[in-house]
Parts: sequence; structure tokens; C-alpha cells
Amino acid sequence: MGTRAERSRLPLARHVVEAAAVSHGVCVHPVPVRRIDPETGGSVVVDVPCGATLESKCPPCAQRARSLRIAQCRTGWHLETEPVFEPDDPTHHQIELATLRADLEAALVRARAEGLDEAPILASIQRVEEA
Repeated sequence: MGTRAERSRLPLARHVVEAAAVSHGVCVHPVPVRRIDPETGGSVVVDVPCGATLESKCPPCAQRARSLRIAQCRTGWHLETEPVFEPDDPTHHQIELATLRADLEAALVRARAEGLDEAPILASIQRVEEA
């Protein structure tokens, strides 16, 4: 094993693991989160990145956050004012389709109440929905 001085110079296992994580771009301080599958009810603990923005705390997460901020600046997230996206006014054709769909729905309710065949109305509703 060597002398006490040689052993004291050896790095701690924690430092070795952190250096390996940094060299591979993996979070140094992952946060364990329990994920529950709603279908089976089983749970699994999943480690998610800490999301640190300071390189002194977690260099890989800080680099990832920096890259994200750079991409956001490129796409215009740094603008002084937010761009305003106004929806277009509905066209005459869209208004007609909405009116026709409402009429078909009323016809379907009447057909169900009177016990009539619904198939032609449902087929018409499907065509209007596709349009």
C-alpha cells in the first residue's frame, strides 16, 4: 500500500467518480425522483439532472444550461418585446363547415331520439370533420 504520505495523496473515490461523470458530460449531483407507472402502479426511482447553472456546482448541467441560453438567444428569446401572433379571421368556408357540423349534430340528436338510422348522418359528420 505504501507509506502514509503516499496513501494520503490518493484521490477519494467520490472525486474519481465525479471526474468521470464530468468527462462524460453526466450530472454530478443527480436528483432521485420516484416515477409511478399509472397502468401497473409500479414505481421506479429515476435520477434526473440537478439543473445547476453554476459551473462550480455541476459543470455538465451548467454547460447544458449555457447551451440552452445560447439557443434561446439565437431564436429571439432575448427580444425586448414579445412577438404578437394574432390568429387569422375565419374564412367563409370555415364558417360554413362549422354551421354544417352544428346542423348535422342536431340531426343526429333528432335521429337518436326518434330511433332512425344514424349511419348516413355519422358519415356526413366524418366528411365535415375531415374537411
